[in-house]
Amino acid sequence: MAKETFDRSKPHVNIGTVSQIVTDTSGQLTLGGVGDQVGGNPAPSTKLFISAPGSGDPQSFVVAYPFDTDFVFTPIADCCRDMSMDFFIDILPTQVTGTADVEVTLAILQDEVFVATGHGGSVSEGGGWLTIGDSGMLARDFFEADGGASHPDFTKTFQFGYAFMGDYSTEGLDVELSVDNMTVGLNNVPEPMSLAVVLVLCGGALMCRRGLIPTMR
Repeated sequence: MAKETFDRSKPHVNIGTVSQIVTDTSGQLTLGGVGDQVGGNPAPSTKLFISAPGSGDPQSFVVAYPFDTDFVFTPIADCCRDMSMDFFIDILPTQVTGTADVEVTLAILQDEVFVATGHGGSVSEGGGWLTIGDSGMLARDFFEADGGASHPDFTKTFQFGYAFMGDYSTEGLDVELSVDNMTVGLNNVPEPMSLAVVLVLCGGALMCRRGLIPTMR
């Protein structure tokens, strides 16, 4: 299939400031972020902060980090109903305390925030940069982040992002990590070699490649 390529750089996008709290059962979650860090894999990268005080009861959270509306996927006609996605992101966890579990996963914004449950990976402190992700995700692998059971419709416009989700209780929550090099590959099924879109996040910079069937605006 013929390909065309374009690059669009937004070096000052600070994904730490465009976060969206989807679920926060304690109501006390706080977020922060610093873009264009000197360190990276390679530099620059974006540093994120997620914290909450301790609670006597188990609490949970989902925080989505959507890209702005320049990075919206718009399919043509009914081409992408059975499309699959590949997702990878580099994470440097420098502090993860007071929580039983924190995971990062691909997120899609389409009326609701949908997360690819079970297709990301756990984040734990230490060990340097690690790559987390999964391949071959279908629409049925994405669920509403607030607990609903519906799925996104790949034949309709949606926005790309990623999400962190986790649980905590008496010890509270304190997470500090850096994010770099996110890629999303869109594949036509049953033609896995037809790469449609790739998004690359390097610190605050985004680069896109598109094929002829879907379009990115």
